[in-house]
Amino acid sequence: MDKHSSGSGRTEIAMSGRGTMERRLAVQYPMGIKQMSGFAFLTLYAVYALLRGGAGSGLWPVYGTWMLLCGGTLIYLFLRRRLGRPRLQIGADTLTANGAALRPDRIRVIRMDRDLFGIVPEGRRIAPTTLCLRIVDLEDRKALIRWATSRGVEIREGTFLRWL
Repeated sequence: MDKHSSGSGRTEIAMSGRGTMERRLAVQYPMGIKQMSGFAFLTLYAVYALLRGGAGSGLWPVYGTWMLLCGGTLIYLFLRRRLGRPRLQIGADTLTANGAALRPDRIRVIRMDRDLFGIVPEGRRIAPTTLCLRIVDLEDRKALIRWATSRGVEIREGTFLRWL
């Protein structure tokens, strides 16, 4: 039984080499408007401080470095959202997110905020950005919730922090 995806956001179901059923969910990277606007503000503030203080200020290397770091992070977030190809696949004994295979005993909690899911690995308190995905399709969200509850993985609903 194969159901293939054309990359348009549809779910793909396939048999693995071990003969177990695996389901690839239609996911996107979250937009991260709060993160992007925060880094845009910090970048603009650093530019303002550079222009106002000029080369005569002894702090221009600090503001210049700050501007480059915040601006680079802003560009990274934007490009990752636009060009990145996130993947989330559930199998019989693993959950694979962006190439990282996680067994249920290695997942501390799955956090859920409407259609945004954050997978917190064991030993972490905050979901890494690579494990934060937007699951657009309601059936795919239900499939992930069923997979997690049947394997004893805790699911918490509400807002959560993401780490860059």
